[in-house]
Amino acid sequence: MGFTSWRANTDEEEGKDVLLTVKSISSNGVIEVVGKRVIANVVENLHNWSMPNDIVRYEYMPAMTSIYGFKGSYEKFAENALSSMMSSNYLIRATRRRYITTLPCIDGVDITEDNFWRCVASFAAGGAYITNMNPYNNCQYVSKPNTALEGYEDWLANALVIFMFDFMSGQAAYRDVEFDGKLWNVSNKLFPISKEYVASIVTDEVIMKDLEEFPEKNQFMLSQLASVYEKLGVEAKELLEFCTQIIIDSLSGNFRKELGYQNSLKAWDAGFRQIPLNKETEEKYSYLLRRLKSKLLEGVYTYGFIVNSLDNTEEVF
Repeated sequence: MGFTSWRANTDEEEGKDVLLTVKSISSNGVIEVVGKRVIANVVENLHNWSMPNDIVRYEYMPAMTSIYGFKGSYEKFAENALSSMMSSNYLIRATRRRYITTLPCIDGVDITEDNFWRCVASFAAGGAYITNMNPYNNCQYVSKPNTALEGYEDWLANALVIFMFDFMSGQAAYRDVEFDGKLWNVSNKLFPISKEYVASIVTDEVIMKDLEEFPEKNQFMLSQLASVYEKLGVEAKELLEFCTQIIIDSLSGNFRKELGYQNSLKAWDAGFRQIPLNKETEEKYSYLLRRLKSKLLEGVYTYGFIVNSLDNTEEVF
């Protein structure tokens, strides 16, 4: 049995959103609040809301489809871009085309300092929804969230860790990658560890040389992570620490040398998904990631990424 509490907007309230309180009766007869749902028109879709407003100049860079997938063409890319994010107006397409690339991706959104947190929200919402998709919702437009609702800032802080370490988070550094007859060197502006700390633990001469040749370009990423760290829940902190430690361990000793520096691993700022994982590590990573996504799933509905929804968001764990 379920119940909903309806509230109509007063004349003083802006917008036309209606916030439903979803309640259910437990097996012992206790009525409990299990979530909230926004009923509203899609005033602005999530793709448009995610767009940056601070682009001045573009340059043409190799287009990518994944962390190692070069499309074979050039795409325009904002000079101040941190990376690029695949995006779409429709929910089903937005969940199928979820990827972050260091260089421009087709039909993507350039991630800049201006729209960084909007892209975090967009990417993480799609990732959380995938854990428990509902075919009734797939034809919908994805809406911009109601960021004024209580709890959104905490949800967004935890969403950052999905943005950083999802399966589809292809943030990477490239060294001497050949494309169109040229060798490309690209820094990872979303790398989660400071150059100073990396320099303090590296003993591999190849990586030490890379540290000397390539300056840090991840200062913005580090500042944003530091600004929300205290808001992170247990699930987000455990995934963050687990993935960060894998990067640190890969930089220590001869791990990367033994791999022949494949996947541009001679780069001091090589991303998490550039590091090969053994079966045990991959399984734990998958568990921690899914646990965090499941934790954030309720917020996809509460904050209005999906409105007028039919959903089934029971606990996965």
